[in-house]
Amino acid sequence: MVSLAGFNFLESSQVYFLPFTVYMISFLLFDFYRKYFLATGQIKMALIIGVIYAVSTISLFILAFYGQFSGGLTTYVYLLVVGYLPALAVATVTYFLELTLPTKKELKEYGKVHLVEGQWLLYAAVVQWFSGNLYVMASGLLIGVEALGVLRFVQSLLGLVNILLQTIENYVLPQLSRAYQLSLQHCYRAFQSSLGVYQLGILTGLSLLFLFAEDVLRIAGNASFAPYAYVLRGMVVLYAIIIIAYPIRLLIRVTELNKSYFTAYLISFLFSLISYQFLLTHFGVSGAIIGLIINQLILQATWLLVLNRNQFNVWKLYI
Repeated sequence: MVSLAGFNFLESSQVYFLPFTVYMISFLLFDFYRKYFLATGQIKMALIIGVIYAVSTISLFILAFYGQFSGGLTTYVYLLVVGYLPALAVATVTYFLELTLPTKKELKEYGKVHLVEGQWLLYAAVVQWFSGNLYVMASGLLIGVEALGVLRFVQSLLGLVNILLQTIENYVLPQLSRAYQLSLQHCYRAFQSSLGVYQLGILTGLSLLFLFAEDVLRIAGNASFAPYAYVLRGMVVLYAIIIIAYPIRLLIRVTELNKSYFTAYLISFLFSLISYQFLLTHFGVSGAIIGLIINQLILQATWLLVLNRNQFNVWKLYI
């Protein structure tokens, strides 16, 4: 696809390099502070910096709108960066006030663990992106524009579930890790108490989307989207599988089986690479959904095999 697009677009994108780099640094720093406060049990502080960021960013864009502010993409990216600054200031002051410098021995031990374990999470993140987006990227060439538009619209609609899952994971994962350090039985109980309500709530919402798919597409999009209700229903099935099997994914993370975490995504990506052309050519947009569902089943099956080999009782996560 890059070959088809040509490389001329890279020339025009050079002007955006600095603002997007600054934005990326701001985003990563904010994400670090947020996850640090969640991991150390400072939930209120994580909420405070989140609210500060939301209020400052929304305020800036309201001022820009009502002030009839005219600026290009670069200017608006810088507005996003400025929106981060108040939250980053509060987070930085709080972080350094309670910071205790690690010893040389601790730095060496942490660095070793980070290099050994962190690399697999990095590899997994890259492969996960390609595995999840290959069908969508290829759809632009192999299926109709209207069907692709509906698929992207449905993905954006269900992106809210992704945000919710990431929020839950950031909050729950530190709790599960602390429980696992006590004992495996504590960890099983923590899964049951921490995730059950969230899973039930999300699955209830997904059930409503499945039942009223035509109405949702008609209201959120327009009447021409209604015939593609099967796309929304297919994606709901995909997310239901993700939600039901979410404890399996988290247990892999908690137990630091990071190499297996990467391996599962690598297998799913290889399946995507082999199957995307056949599925999209023969089944269109339905093929993309089928491929994504099979990908998810491959992930869960791989992780289940790994957990079973390491003698974890996965059934205890659910009862």
